[in-house]
Amino acid sequence: MPETKQLGKDEAIGEYFIMGIVVILGIWILFLFYNFVREVYDSIHSYFFDRIPVSRFAVRLRKLSLADSAVLQNTFLFYNQLTQRQQLFFNHRVVIFLEKYRIHGRDISITKEMALTISGTYVMLTFGFRDYLSKSFERIVVYPSVYPSSVSDDYHKGEFNPATKSVVFSWEDFRDGHEIENDNLNLGIHEFTHVLHFDSMRFQHANARLFRKHFNNILVLLTQDDYKQKIEEAALFRDYAKTNEFEFLAVLVEHFFESPVQLKTQLPELYFSVARLLNCERS
Repeated sequence: MPETKQLGKDEAIGEYFIMGIVVILGIWILFLFYNFVREVYDSIHSYFFDRIPVSRFAVRLRKLSLADSAVLQNTFLFYNQLTQRQQLFFNHRVVIFLEKYRIHGRDISITKEMALTISGTYVMLTFGFRDYLSKSFERIVVYPSVYPSSVSDDYHKGEFNPATKSVVFSWEDFRDGHEIENDNLNLGIHEFTHVLHFDSMRFQHANARLFRKHFNNILVLLTQDDYKQKIEEAALFRDYAKTNEFEFLAVLVEHFFESPVQLKTQLPELYFSVARLLNCERS
């Protein structure tokens, strides 16, 4: 009789184990099906409407303290233009960003305000993205001011290094980019735009495809002599934008966030191209 009881117990354990495996497989299959349906829906939606719907839903909405939210309010005009619901979702993404990416200080201590400003910059830039967390970097390195390049004798204000999966900032220049909101110089926006640009060439999710499509539209505009003349006459962009197509886009996105009305009025084709590649409007 004891052997029979033991056998029954072993059979029950085996059944529970099999049931657990079946449940896990079922969840995995549902997850794959959900992602497939989402990709198909995004592709159809972006084809007909040239944008991607962004869900402001999270199973568990992560929260910031009132003090942390106040930092965002005091730093980002963009944040203050959001609805209350959108601000809660912005906060959620900031929390997720800070959990995913490591922020290191070199000869400088990283304060909570610094971390929030850095993460808020990235979240602002990608607020129109569904797949907003980049796989192209893992850490952020912050220096007090300009720092020596690892590959030359030059001093840099910031850089994105795909080889080391890092984004590097001079805090002095990063901070100035937010304290002066209308000079179209924002180091955080500039370097994180390089990250998104790099992602668009690596990945095939809907936001990457949309980014790539409208960046190519910008390149077409830049091949037209009459439009290049229009850009010259507008005199909006600093000379650094002429370095190459990557720097042009980064400078253009700085203008999109800091002087959207001016950009939309004088160079509407570029404004709407950026609005579509970021899946985001500015006012």
